[in-house]
Amino acid sequence: MTSPRPFRTEVEIAQSLQKHAPFTTTTSSNDATNAVTLTSKMEEGVKVSFVVDLNDLYVSFDEDATTGGSSMLVPAGTGFFDDNFYVSSRISVINASAGNNGRIRGIVSGR
Repeated sequence: MTSPRPFRTEVEIAQSLQKHAPFTTTTSSNDATNAVTLTSKMEEGVKVSFVVDLNDLYVSFDEDATTGGSSMLVPAGTGFFDDNFYVSSRISVINASAGNNGRIRGIVSGR
């Protein structure tokens, strides 16, 4: 279960993001894998950018990725970017097609 977004003042929102967590993860099984864990790096991620290659991946924020349900399908050779975003703990991925490993590369910025 995701935690609620903390209340932020206008001053906090206007400040630049000083914490960054770059990541590269290649899946090695057909189980959910954490691409990046943010709990030791920042309090919250508010900007994310990543690309997927080698194989389609399902991506989930703050929970285990699944092959369907609430996970987002990201086809190989494409990516995702959002600067009005909230993630508090992790980004998880799982292969969209069993037996083929995928790779995700990106960065999360936050405070």
